[in-house]
Amino acid sequence: LAFAKNTDTAIIGADVLLYFEEFGREFLIINQGEEAGILPGDFAVTDDMLFVGTVKEAGAGFAKIEVASNVGEKFSVQFLDPAARAAARGLGARTFAIEFITPAALIAQGDIVFFQYERIADAPILLGTIVRDPVHNESALKEARALLLARPDLLSRIFVVDRKQEPQ
Repeated sequence: LAFAKNTDTAIIGADVLLYFEEFGREFLIINQGEEAGILPGDFAVTDDMLFVGTVKEAGAGFAKIEVASNVGEKFSVQFLDPAARAAARGLGARTFAIEFITPAALIAQGDIVFFQYERIADAPILLGTIVRDPVHNESALKEARALLLARPDLLSRIFVVDRKQEPQ
């Protein structure tokens, strides 16, 4: 991946051993674990730089990745509009509530949502696409809906970005 070279960030390639659903939540089991430096909190991307999810558990020779759109998963996100920031909250079924969108943000249906990671400014990680135009809720901020771009059920290989170690 040019990602590792361009961002000077440590990544670990892994094969997907299993995709499964449990109580409406999606997970992946991969063939790399603690011995490769994978720890809970690291995140997984596809070779196309699509955000998949976060490592929830790691052991000897395996790691369990929770798909980003699962209920309760939360991430900081950004848009092409540099003034726009928000938070994505997983709703399940590969959907997100994009919340706390700044009122002046120019966001519309079809726009791309990027996973915001502080150490990677020059390599955007795609999270999803807006499928419902932002609306104002009771507060001054806007809210929208988005769909996960990654297809975790079709993945055979992923890359884990090590959030805890310094770049190599």
